[in-house]
Amino acid sequence: MTKITDSYLWMENLQHPKLKKWVSERNKATKRQLENISKKLRPRIEHYYMIPYVLLVRTSNRGHFILLRDGQSFKIRIIAPDGFVNNLINSRELGRDVVLQWLYASKEGKRCAFSYSFGGSDEGITRIMDTDSKEVLDELKGRIGDITWLDNERYYYGRFYSKEKTPDGIDPPAERIFLRENGKDKLVFGKGIPTSHFIMLKKSLEGAKALLWVSFGWTKSDVYAGKLKEPESWDLLYGKGDFLAWPIDYVANK
Repeated sequence: MTKITDSYLWMENLQHPKLKKWVSERNKATKRQLENISKKLRPRIEHYYMIPYVLLVRTSNRGHFILLRDGQSFKIRIIAPDGFVNNLINSRELGRDVVLQWLYASKEGKRCAFSYSFGGSDEGITRIMDTDSKEVLDELKGRIGDITWLDNERYYYGRFYSKEKTPDGIDPPAERIFLRENGKDKLVFGKGIPTSHFIMLKKSLEGAKALLWVSFGWTKSDVYAGKLKEPESWDLLYGKGDFLAWPIDYVANK
C-alpha cells in the first residue's frame, strides 16, 4: 500500500495567510508575463466592444422595443412601423455603472417594464413606465422577472428569493409568481413548491393562456398551464418524471 501525501492540502483553507501570499505572488508573476500582450490587444478589443449591438427585442402594436448596448451605456428604444426611433431609456441617466438587464413591453406598447442593477448585480430594480409620458408608474426591488401583462394596469411577475424565505415559508433559493395590482402583491402560483425549484411564466401567443415551467436544476421539470386571468386554473399539464419538459405554445385548443 502506497501512502500519498497531498502537499497542497493547506490550500483548502481559503483564509490561510500562506495561501493569500501564494495567490498574490502568482498574480504579480502572471501580470508581468501578460502585460505586454494585454497592452497590444486592448485597443483592438475595445474597438469591437464599443460597436452597438442588440441584446433583446420585444414586439408590440406600437413597434419594436429594443434593448441594446451602445458603447459604455445601455439603451432602450422603440422603433415604430414607419421607422421613427423613440429613445426611451439611457442607463447613464439612472446612475453610474448601471446595467439594463431585462425589458418587457405590453401588447399595446403603452407600458414598458425594465430591470436594471448597479455593476451587474443580481439584485436590482424593476420599473414600470408609461411610454408616452416616460413617467415611472411603479417600482419593484429584488430579483424580478417574467413580467406578463394582463392589461395596462395589472401584471404578473416572478420574484426570486435568494436570502429570505418565501411568503409561504419555503427556504431559499425559491421562486414565486405574484399578481401586481394598484401597488399591491398577491401570491398566485408556487405556494408549497420546495426549495431549489424555479419557475418561468409566459403567455401563449394568442394571449389567453398562461404557460409555466417549474424546474429542479437542469435535470427535471414540469409544465403547468391554464387560463391567463384565472391563476387558480393553472394546473399540471405534463411532467413528474426524471426528464425536462418545456412549454412552447397553445394553439387550436392544444
